[in-house]
Amino acid sequence: MRRPLATPIMSRDSRQSSFIWAYFKVNFKDLSKVNCKICKACISRGRKHSRSYNTSNLVQHLRCKHIVEYGLFQADKREKEVAAEQTTSAASHHVLTLDAMLDSKQPFAFSDPRAISWHKAIVEVMALDVTTIFHCGRRWISTSSGQGRTML
Repeated sequence: MRRPLATPIMSRDSRQSSFIWAYFKVNFKDLSKVNCKICKACISRGRKHSRSYNTSNLVQHLRCKHIVEYGLFQADKREKEVAAEQTTSAASHHVLTLDAMLDSKQPFAFSDPRAISWHKAIVEVMALDVTTIFHCGRRWISTSSGQGRTML
């Protein structure tokens, strides 16, 4: 009987990057071999040196012997690629989601250090600026000490 991907035996080790590892377990007697979790077959993952280990034989075994599971593997692989592409494109273009943008627009709490620094900066500008600006009808009018009124 075939087991679906969701069963505990098919869980993927988070340290391994390929979804193929949901279907295979390393043979600790011979690290160059893995055991299929579905049919218990022993499959080589490369030569005896760990630098030559790969997942090509594992994918081939899944494709030839376990067609349904191979389809699930391909779907998981596509989902991972799409998610990685979206993450990469969002990071490279600095695109914010609507929620992230709205969160960034939330006002600071009055006691927030960022709010306090903004308040200080505004007070300093107001204290140093001797120009008064007011709205008169459709125009803004600026008055500066010693210069009279000018239209903006």
